[in-house]
This record gives sequence, structure tokens and C-alpha cells, in this order.
Amino acid sequence: MGDISTTKICPICGSVSQISAKFCTKCGYAFSQASLKPQPDVATPKPETVCPKCGTIRPPGAKFCVTCGYQFKQPLPVVSQQAPSTADSNFQDTKQVPAQSLAAKAEDMKDIRRLFILIGVIVVIFILVVVGTQAREARGLRTADEVMNYINGSQTARTKMLHTATDELDDNNPENIYLVKNTQTNSFVFKYNGRDVYLVRMVTKFYADGRYRYVNLAIGVDKDNGNYYLAEPPASYDDSAGKVAGKYII
Repeated sequence: MGDISTTKICPICGSVSQISAKFCTKCGYAFSQASLKPQPDVATPKPETVCPKCGTIRPPGAKFCVTCGYQFKQPLPVVSQQAPSTADSNFQDTKQVPAQSLAAKAEDMKDIRRLFILIGVIVVIFILVVVGTQAREARGLRTADEVMNYINGSQTARTKMLHTATDELDDNNPENIYLVKNTQTNSFVFKYNGRDVYLVRMVTKFYADGRYRYVNLAIGVDKDNGNYYLAEPPASYDDSAGKVAGKYII
């Protein structure tokens, strides 16, 4: 800005103009003939935004002119800093998130994915178990009478039951053939030697206390080329899931 001999200050707005200017370029003030000469004593408008001696613009917060050392008499208003926008603040907060926090969030997301996968596996297993159980229950005939009619269709089965079951019958409980139901599958189907079979208990002896001795007879649910599958499981065969569902006389 410069030398005081080539510039002058507008007494209205404090703007600095060339010495030859007749009007202020900022506010239009008409300089008088007397103002064509340097007027270092002209009162500086308030607040002091420029140095009244040399015309140097006053930096914010400066108490002395940086060019000539003039001590300003009035403080320069402090320009308030604009608060950062919400978007900028959020962006800064995002940048300041610690790396450890981001890693922890990523690990949490992995745990959630693992949990959903585990739940999915459990649901699939449950469905398979239910479907499998229903499939097992669907095997075979549904009622005790239907099963016995099927078994009686085999001459070999009838002969086996007739020769094995005791003929010492109780007048009050004369039945000596017990059809067994599987309490685990809620059907009449059991497993023996890898086959689906019906299980019949042939009572060989009754006791006074109500107990009885018996021999199992397994009859295949499916026929082999029209022939019945018959077998006599050993005493070690586990029929603990069996419950008597029908009693018959041979």
C-alpha cells in the first residue's frame, strides 16, 4: 500500500485511495482541495481498519502497524469463526474413529454372521429330523387289526404262532398273541437286521402275578417277491421301546 505521500484516507469509510483521486472509490466521498495533500492528522474512523500514518491494512487482532509501528487506539473487532456444519462435523467424527473401534465392529459383524449360520444349520437339522420321523411313521399299516390281518395272510406266520404260543390260557385273559407298537416312532414298525418289521410277542407262559414269558416274531413290512420275511429275534434283541397295542388268540 504504500507511501503516505502518494495515498490518502477517506475520512468516512477509511478506504485508502491514490493522492490524485477526487472521490473515494468505496463510498463516493468527494475529497476537498485540502485533502489533496497528505493529512496524517485526519481522525481515523472507528474501528481502525487501516494505519492512519501509512495506510497499511491492519491485520486482525494487531495492536501495532506492521509497517510503521503505529499504535492503534481502537481494538479491531474479532471476526467470529463460523461453526463447522453438521455434515463436516460428522465427517470429522468419522475420520477420528479409532482403528481399534472399526476392527471391533468388523469382528461383531463376523460374530453375527456366524450366529445366523448356526441358527440356519440348526433349523435345517430340525426339519430333517421331523421329516425323517414322519417318514418312519408313514411306514407300515396304521391300526393293530390291519397289521394282524396282514400277518395272518402268511401261513408260515400263523403256523409259527400256533406252535409257539401257549395253549394254557386264562379264562379271564385268554389272549396269547400280543402285537407291539413302537413308542419312539408311534407306529407298528421296528428295525431288525436292517429291515422294517412288525413285532409280535408269542406268550409261552403266564405267571400268577401277571407277568409272562414270550418269544418275539418279526414279520417284514414289505414282501420279497410276494413272500413274507419272517424271523425270530434272539432274547438279546432290544424291544424296550415296544408297548402292547393289541391282544389276540391263536
